[in-house]
Amino acid sequence: MPERIRFTSEVGGHQRNLFSVSERANGDLLIFFGYAGRYGYEPTNSEILTQKYSVHVSPNSHEFCTLKHTLWLTDGTKVTTSALTDAPKKGGFSFIFSRRPPDLANEKYLIPENNNDRRVQLACPMGINLSLVYSVIVAAADAQFGPQPGVSVIEFGFAKFKLIILYQHITLPPHHRGDLLHTLTAPPEIGDDRDTHDALRNLMKGKDQSAIMKEFQDHSNLLANSLAQHLLEEVSDQTLRQHLTNFIRQTENALTDVRRYLIVGVNPQDRAPPTCPNDPRR
Repeated sequence: MPERIRFTSEVGGHQRNLFSVSERANGDLLIFFGYAGRYGYEPTNSEILTQKYSVHVSPNSHEFCTLKHTLWLTDGTKVTTSALTDAPKKGGFSFIFSRRPPDLANEKYLIPENNNDRRVQLACPMGINLSLVYSVIVAAADAQFGPQPGVSVIEFGFAKFKLIILYQHITLPPHHRGDLLHTLTAPPEIGDDRDTHDALRNLMKGKDQSAIMKEFQDHSNLLANSLAQHLLEEVSDQTLRQHLTNFIRQTENALTDVRRYLIVGVNPQDRAPPTCPNDPRR
């Protein structure tokens, strides 16, 4: 059975599950989340049986690898979205997904004592009013991302790929709702004009460290914005409401173009509301 690498964060003196990675014999990577909820916002929507990302070697293409996000639902539905990236074959780095997990203090994120997976822990500063944001990025197996100012970096190599995990903490308390986003791609030839064609093609290209760091800050601002809106729904103190409102405004001002990101909403225990009228439908 392939070795599973489990990425964790310590909360309350215990390691909590974030995601795990298994490598197939052909070099493909399977990235699984635990404890997914429902697909969509309504409590009557179907539950998610399995949720994963996969990174495919795509041997029939000399240029691209395929990134897939897959959900299997209890009603028998399978929902798949995909993106192409040339980063592992042409150089550079490409996002797989970014996430702000729900409150990891929940016991459902505890790792069983008899679990023997190899573990990689994301360091966490002490403090209860902090929320984790992280991104998982793919590159060629021999790529080197290197340390970055103000952001923690983990690099983990596999036979065909390297995963880079960027993470930091938002200065807001965690919430029982979490947020997840990723990038979609589309064939450039569907563009009506040259600018659209070039923009679609650019989404498939690997980026250098500088561009990745800028995009990571965009992701962090979008996820922080959503967290603040979750908290604002439940706060009655006017001083706190004003603080959250200012925080929301600041993150909105810091965002660039978020229309290319897909926010994946699940149930009220782990969901992301639309933050932009132009966000793609889930």
